[in-house]
Amino acid sequence: MLKLRIMPLLLVDGPNLVKGSGFDNWRRVGTLIPALNVHNSRDVDELLLIDAGASRRGQTFNQNILRQSRGRCFVPLAVGGGLSTIVEASAAIESGADKVVIGSALADSVSLITEVADRFGSQAAVASLDVRRVNGGWQVFTHGGARPVDGSVLDRALRAEEAGAGEIMINSIDRDGTMAGYDLDVVADIVDHVTVPVIASGGAGTVAHCLELFEAAGVSAAAAGSLFQFTEVTPAEIREALGERGHPVRKTLHPA
Repeated sequence: MLKLRIMPLLLVDGPNLVKGSGFDNWRRVGTLIPALNVHNSRDVDELLLIDAGASRRGQTFNQNILRQSRGRCFVPLAVGGGLSTIVEASAAIESGADKVVIGSALADSVSLITEVADRFGSQAAVASLDVRRVNGGWQVFTHGGARPVDGSVLDRALRAEEAGAGEIMINSIDRDGTMAGYDLDVVADIVDHVTVPVIASGGAGTVAHCLELFEAAGVSAAAAGSLFQFTEVTPAEIREALGERGHPVRKTLHPA
């Protein structure tokens, strides 16, 4: 049985860590390297490193930042933000990323997922869907939440899986930065219909929110940014709570 994962999410703008709400109102909250050192010392399951505005600016992920990060990071690293070609995705993996997170590039075609999966394996391709509630349902948005995309969230998730994605990541724009809990309904719907692991992001504010996500929505991984930036909660604490409830989790080697 696959072990459940807790994934700190680091949003960057150059060397700076940034946070916002609803994919907007970005503010600087620190610098990247100290945050990497902290999470590395905590033996986290995996790190997500995302350029918060690359797609919106028409840029790609900063490979220099990635190379600096990889030299200080000894846990699996998934990176994303503005990756739109196999050349860019390959450069990210060759610079040290274990996985690439592909979002806005899926607006018109899932071919990049297939190219990454064919070259590096499905485990290296994470399809990321940014979703917002619209007229009682959910809609996918790209380019930092700026552009609506036709088609249902489920259809887009199924297309990404068929194209070769090893994981599907669902990011709630509405819950982003609120620390009010995950949007369980949309995540659970995707979990029920795809066969690959699902990562949920957006809204974590307490250990209870993470437990609820795993138990009510059935995800494989919980991503969280504000939870680890603005509270004393650690990934090890969440893993311990999951383990106490009988869920399969990885033992923390050195829970600093």
